Amino acid sequence: MCGILGGNLFTNKKQLLTAQKLIMHRGSDAVNITQHCGVWMGHNRLAIQDLDSKANQPMVDDLNSLRIVYNGELWQNTIKKYSYLRREFPFKTEKSDTELLLYMYRNFNKSMVDYLDGMFSFAIHDHIKKEIVMARDWVGRLPFYYLHKYGGLAFSSELKVLTESFPDAAKEVKMVQPGTYCVYDIETGELTTKQYYKIEDNIPESDTDIDVVTREIRGRLTDAVHNELIADVPVCTILSGGIDSVLITYLLKQHIPDLKAYVVSVGGGNKDDLHFARMAAEWLKIPLTEVIVKKSDINKKLKESIWAAEMDSWTQITPAVAQLFLAKKISEDGFKVVFGGEGADELFGSYGNIQKMYYKQDTNQQARINLIRNLHKNNLIRTNKAMMYGGTVELRTPFLDKTFAEYALSVVTIDAKNHLHPNGFVDINWSNKGHMKYPLRKAFEFLLDVGMPEELLYRKKETFQVGCHTDYLRDEKEKMTRIYNKLFKFPVVKKEKSKMVESKILLKDKVDLKGVEEYLTYPVHVLGAMEKPKFDTNDIELLSTKFSKIGKTTLQKFPNLKTVIIRGHGHDLINKEMCDKKGIKIHKLNQYTDSCAQWCVDKIRQGPVVVYGMNGIIGSHIENILTLQGVEHFGVGRSTTLDKEDVKNVKTVISCIPYDKFDYKNNENFFCKKLFDIYTSPIDFISISRPATHNNDDLIEGLLNKKFNSIYIDTVGSHNRDKLLSFSSFNYTEHTSWKYKDMEKYEFLKLLKDTIELTSKKV
Repeated sequence: MCGILGGNLFTNKKQLLTAQKLIMHRGSDAVNITQHCGVWMGHNRLAIQDLDSKANQPMVDDLNSLRIVYNGELWQNTIKKYSYLRREFPFKTEKSDTELLLYMYRNFNKSMVDYLDGMFSFAIHDHIKKEIVMARDWVGRLPFYYLHKYGGLAFSSELKVLTESFPDAAKEVKMVQPGTYCVYDIETGELTTKQYYKIEDNIPESDTDIDVVTREIRGRLTDAVHNELIADVPVCTILSGGIDSVLITYLLKQHIPDLKAYVVSVGGGNKDDLHFARMAAEWLKIPLTEVIVKKSDINKKLKESIWAAEMDSWTQITPAVAQLFLAKKISEDGFKVVFGGEGADELFGSYGNIQKMYYKQDTNQQARINLIRNLHKNNLIRTNKAMMYGGTVELRTPFLDKTFAEYALSVVTIDAKNHLHPNGFVDINWSNKGHMKYPLRKAFEFLLDVGMPEELLYRKKETFQVGCHTDYLRDEKEKMTRIYNKLFKFPVVKKEKSKMVESKILLKDKVDLKGVEEYLTYPVHVLGAMEKPKFDTNDIELLSTKFSKIGKTTLQKFPNLKTVIIRGHGHDLINKEMCDKKGIKIHKLNQYTDSCAQWCVDKIRQGPVVVYGMNGIIGSHIENILTLQGVEHFGVGRSTTLDKEDVKNVKTVISCIPYDKFDYKNNENFFCKKLFDIYTSPIDFISISRPATHNNDDLIEGLLNKKFNSIYIDTVGSHNRDKLLSFSSFNYTEHTSWKYKDMEKYEFLKLLKDTIELTSKKV
């Protein structure tokens, strides 16, 4: 069990570290962050399988083409079935299921989800396909949230990470649904979802013979416990005294002779969880740790429980608050894994007064399917979050083993004709021989012969909060809702006015402000690139531009300018030297870095490749892509020369060197005849550098003399432009490389907001 987060909506390491601290309770055995091509990934590890540091995450494959962050476990059947992949791929770990997942994706692509048995939520960043794939197991045992906004993506194991990191978009956070995977296209910003599993499509035909039914239930549940019993750390069990936890504990003890059990209770009472847990522990001859909590301690934990469970329903918070204390004790005793009986009530339809509504022969199965389908919204994620927050303890629930669950839902629990009820018909109050879940009780009736008290086998169903005595908190449900709304709704609060807020903002080159008006409480001017301001420019403290140059003349018009935000790409947009002298802060968006790099790489027909400016932002991204694709490449600076042998083999030359006409002209006419003559064979020339770096006359001469197979230039100067365009091998893309991906809106608006807040604080 772990905590995962990431995506390209996160803009810097500090932001991700702040977010990561919010889920530190999900694992602190290893805490790591990586970034590649604008996509951040973070992982808080609770080490359970393969404790070696080589199994830490984010994990990368041998080609550096895939990165994964993963929360969960793969069960033994999957690990054994696909162990052959360890012979086909260069695994670096001995038995990490994370690495197995990684190479299953390499081998099967997205269809790998069809072959997985386990509890999981994971995200894979495919560098080559420029995708992020998010997936969740069939029933949704583990929480998984995402925010898809302004074409960007952020994901996390818990809601609080996204609502705290992006409070303006808190209401837009969604949950990855069980049995689905989502594919986020980094280039287009689009998100698609595919459902790979539906429980109703996988339920087998019902058995009608009671002996067959009980034999199958007993055998499949036994297999489920064994299947999930995989860990390199000590394992314990929750023993509430209900039939579900008793059966799981009994089956576990067959594998763990020194098994320890835990029960939680607020005080104690007649015929409650504590009473029946003691009875079960005595019969099973296992040590029972009783976590006895005072009401005063429970009351103090109410707000913390809401923060942990991320819910406001009293039906969820009342069990969660007890689970915090339970998990804390389990963790203090050195356990990281605990088994529980969750899921049985939904599978067999045992839920108090709703039984009267659900226990109809013609609607029973569908009612139970609905309970299972919705289980991830409440009990499952509540219990997971509460146990992880209270003590960083992983809960396993064998009743929700896929094979067992599919069969259990096929069982006709109320069909008199098939004799699944001891009296031959359904009666909500049927005797002292149990309270629903008859097929499950019948399957383990043989335990009465080995000393199991009849009271245990036929104990009436009680909810967790009733059994442990936290149900009195239902009177606090209105208070719970108020606390939740304050913690997670994040209502917009207007900031106190400051000098920055009172001043004016000028946005050159129009940008759409729709959706962010809520925090734009200060006057804003938005002008086109060629429009002149018709107001007092002395008031302007923040200026943003995308294409318009900010030179000496412009800066003189804005004497009180404090901040400049550059939304475009290129060194020649602003006079940095003059800004430094005036103390003007410069912020640049690099949202087009990846797309410019990819545009260059897409034009490469073959290697080896020479990249001028590889030490720059775009150049380094080009290097990463070429490395991932296995293309031979060289980085070259002004004073660096290539070996003669290297020169002979070069097929492509890429230019991404800077040009800043305000500060220097060192690179003017850099790409000229003298440089092109270095290459003895015809080359493909690709450039995203400014027009001043190219000598158009020398490009024309090279085209005439067959020095170039082709030329791709994103920006072209006016000198002899028409002549250049007359060559069929000359391709001018009209400065479109930056359009490959448009994250401008979100990145710019967030930077604008952060800048205003920062400046306001300083004032």
